[in-house]
Amino acid sequence: ILKDRILHATNIPTGINNWEEKCNKLRDEDTWDTEVSNCVNQQNPNKIFMVNSSIVTQYNAWRCIRNDCAHGKTNSISYSHIESFWIYITTNYTNFVINSSSSGIMQVIKDYFDVTITPINSDPSAIINNVKLCLGATELPQFISNLIEYCAENIWGFYYFDEESPATELWKKLYTECGILFQNAVLEYMKDYDNHPYFFDFIKIFPQTISKFLNDSIFTRKLWTTYIKNENAQSESFWEVIKYLITNKLVTDNDLDLFNDNLYKLANNHYPKNYIEILKQTDYFKRLHQDLFEDITKYSCKDSIYFANRKIRIIKQYITDFGLDAQIVACINKIYSFASYGEFYDGIKQIMQDDETILSIYKELTQELSLTDYSNEFLE
Repeated sequence: ILKDRILHATNIPTGINNWEEKCNKLRDEDTWDTEVSNCVNQQNPNKIFMVNSSIVTQYNAWRCIRNDCAHGKTNSISYSHIESFWIYITTNYTNFVINSSSSGIMQVIKDYFDVTITPINSDPSAIINNVKLCLGATELPQFISNLIEYCAENIWGFYYFDEESPATELWKKLYTECGILFQNAVLEYMKDYDNHPYFFDFIKIFPQTISKFLNDSIFTRKLWTTYIKNENAQSESFWEVIKYLITNKLVTDNDLDLFNDNLYKLANNHYPKNYIEILKQTDYFKRLHQDLFEDITKYSCKDSIYFANRKIRIIKQYITDFGLDAQIVACINKIYSFASYGEFYDGIKQIMQDDETILSIYKELTQELSLTDYSNEFLE
């Protein structure tokens, strides 16, 4: 296996001037075994395999034991040796990767996604090990930039980190298996949102990274004051960021008004039911109540029925989630007094017919407020 990896290496390690000589020795039946050992034990700056000294030491020990077995030496070989040797092979054979440059690894990745070269859904372990073992902290930022640019331009679905994109599957393995250096480099890349607007798509796939991003106070402030305005307020990523900001009190008291302004403008009349408890910690529902029900004058102009029809979805949702109060009942009656058909008319009738409790509260409040009781019409 190791001989073949050297002979078929597509990217020759830099600094090795006698590569062809080594390959000739590997092709020679009399010298290849010794030459493989020499290659494994070669050290910087001419290191061929990116394995640490501990793995090399174990390799040399197992080579000696293997020679004992092969050449009939006096030491005995038992089943325990065989089992241990097999564990060593299966654990480390993917770690014996050729010392490769960033550009070389990129070519391996391009070949991986080329269906004329590599079968679909092939094991990407070789790529993972190349990245993990061959790229240092100084090389990773440019490699990550090149990789994202390549995937975005060439692999379908990746631009939005689509769950079904084959590139996304590779990224999941890279991020989870390539270690802390790779993870930190990816996080720093994503923080540069002005140049790389992938943050919200990235946390959709890696929601566990939100806390790592928002440990950076400078990025956090940029995020909620600026970057979040570019995200769809109906996306899960948007609401997970809002949840984390609120739950962890990352917005100072002095900034709460600005934060609440931004939140209401962005969310507008759309809030997910599973984030109601989080939003209760802001003034979002106070603003929404005021917008929908408190300014009754907006329902007095000739076009007010169109406004009411446009808002019926959120009106129904609010009443379902929070019930009725005097202001809401007064608003309903104001609109109902001139609306004899349309989406608002049908929507209010439906909610009153579907929920006896809401209808009962409506009757009580109209009586208390001395307002017209339309409950009979609701039930028609």
